[in-house]
Order: sequence, then structure tokens, then C-alpha cells
Amino acid sequence: DQCTGANPRYPLISELKQILLDTYYGRDFTEGEVAAKKDVVAAPKAEKKAKKSA
Repeated sequence: DQCTGANPRYPLISELKQILLDTYYGRDFTEGEVAAKKDVVAAPKAEKKAKKSA
């Protein structure tokens, strides 16, 4: 099937459970991968100093 790669994956039972619990308790549901990407912060890069050639 050519469309197999475009079809979304089935949710896991644990994901369905988390959505239902979050909905019941009024919490915002965030997907694991999306939440993990937000936590990743780029480390500040050290400035390179130019060396004088003699």
C-alpha cells in the first residue's frame, strides 16, 4: 500500500490511559516527544578568540 507510510500510528494503551487521566483531572496533555524536545536547551557556545600570528 502506497499510503502506509502516511498513515498515523496507533496510540499505545499507556498513551490512551494518560489522555483519559489528564482529561479527567483537567491537566493539559502533552506528548512525550514534544515535551522532551522543549526541555532540550542549546548550550551557549564559547567565543573563539583569534590568535595573533607573529
